[in-house]
Amino acid sequence: MRVVFINSIYPNPVEPNKGSYILKNLLEYPAVIDLEVIAPVPPFLALRRGKQARIPLWRYVEHEGRRVRVWHPRFILLPRNILRSKVPLFEYLSILPLLWLLHRQKKIDCLHANFGLPDGVATQKLSIKLGIPYLITEHQGVIAGLLAEPSLRKMLIPAYNQAQKVIAVSETTAQSLIENGVSQGKVIVIPNGINPDLFRYHEPSGSIRRLLFVGNLVEDKGVQILLEALALINDPDLCLSIVGDGAFRTELERLTSTFGIADKVSFLGELAPDKLVNLYHEHDALVHPSFIESFGIVVVEAMACGLPVLATRNGGSEHIVTDKTGILVEPRDVNALAEGIRQLRLRSWDSRLISEYAHCHYDIREVVASTIELYPQAEDKGSICHLSSVHIRSDVRYSTNNALVWQSRLKVHLWWQMAGDARQLSVLIHDLGLSVGRLQRMLTAPFKVLLKAISLKADIYQIHDPELIPIALLLKLISGKPVIYDIHECYPEMFLHKEYLSVWQGKLISAIIRYVEKLAVSCFDASIRGYRTHR
Repeated sequence: MRVVFINSIYPNPVEPNKGSYILKNLLEYPAVIDLEVIAPVPPFLALRRGKQARIPLWRYVEHEGRRVRVWHPRFILLPRNILRSKVPLFEYLSILPLLWLLHRQKKIDCLHANFGLPDGVATQKLSIKLGIPYLITEHQGVIAGLLAEPSLRKMLIPAYNQAQKVIAVSETTAQSLIENGVSQGKVIVIPNGINPDLFRYHEPSGSIRRLLFVGNLVEDKGVQILLEALALINDPDLCLSIVGDGAFRTELERLTSTFGIADKVSFLGELAPDKLVNLYHEHDALVHPSFIESFGIVVVEAMACGLPVLATRNGGSEHIVTDKTGILVEPRDVNALAEGIRQLRLRSWDSRLISEYAHCHYDIREVVASTIELYPQAEDKGSICHLSSVHIRSDVRYSTNNALVWQSRLKVHLWWQMAGDARQLSVLIHDLGLSVGRLQRMLTAPFKVLLKAISLKADIYQIHDPELIPIALLLKLISGKPVIYDIHECYPEMFLHKEYLSVWQGKLISAIIRYVEKLAVSCFDASIRGYRTHR
């Protein structure tokens, strides 16, 4: 299956932490899913952000041997939300030529957009133009506000309702969509996930003194409320580390001086995930004072490391935090947040239980598996069963053929003499078992192959060895399905030169094989000659 993700909220060299949770999901996709990402960016983004980095038109992201190609077409995005309702159209126009070319080169089975605006609306237009089904994952905490604007609602509701499915990352988001006219049958809740191997349990130090905030430094994250609450508590043992960056940072730094807590607050800037894990281990609790969220991945990351959490009822956190994993308070309330910090410090927390809860409910592998199940299935054109009792599965002739068959969406079954069943892409490899010797193989293996081939009920059977000709004739008679004989070598000629046969034995077997092959070619539905004769 080939899936193309369309995300304007996606990490790039200028904004490496933007939408990083989307990248984390993609890197967990199995290799059988052929992935590409189209992440449009506005022109001159580096200049706008005051960065020196350059965003190429395309690049590769690598993770544990997996390479994902990421495209960065340019689209018009004006400051201060000017012409906001036209942004999906600008994005559509920037993506269409590239997507048309990718689809022409190799069929795309599904498009997957993150965020309804602008990506979901642009993807709807692309789907209509190119005939590719699509999904939307909605992460926006402010989705209710967007749907309250008539011009945006007019675009968003059809985009949601025409999608195969709409994934909401929280119950609050799902409810907002349904209440505004999205079909209930379209909406399914799948939360964001974390990598349990990265965010591991860490033994706590004891009392809660070191608080941590992680997020973008914008007004809606509520850090200014947290700073005021910290000043209100006025506990010399408490300190706060702030991870993140943004336009509001200068104001927050000013507030620390105003509140007289500059010596208790550290601004650490943006950090890579591996360094962030270390910070979770170095702190005692996470505080998440956001006004509005669709989910809150940092809450789950902290819990996975064993940290209790103090969060606001912001639309996302109340679906994550339980009585045993943290405390919830109302947003924008300094006194409530200050009391929450006091209660956080007074209570006894089972850090191991908190970590296990996060790992159990938010494993990113489960999240990805649940998402893949929603993709439209590629058209099934039937199944073909390759039969061999001689060749090994790594034979390049079979590997090449199987790749071509997968391209045409056929289910492939292989029956080979090699220990262990296996799956490679859509190819199911069935184990024949190793034979003790050549004679035993020739006497027993063909009948094992016959019984298994009948049970698979394939639409086409293709044999690769002359010793399977008798059972292939039986298979054709019993199943009534087409049988193809793939003649890889000139077998009559080969048996004239076998070192374990005498001259007269070789001539006799060569003559028998020549006659049997001639008979088989006339009885089977087709034959493939994989060698060239020289005269």
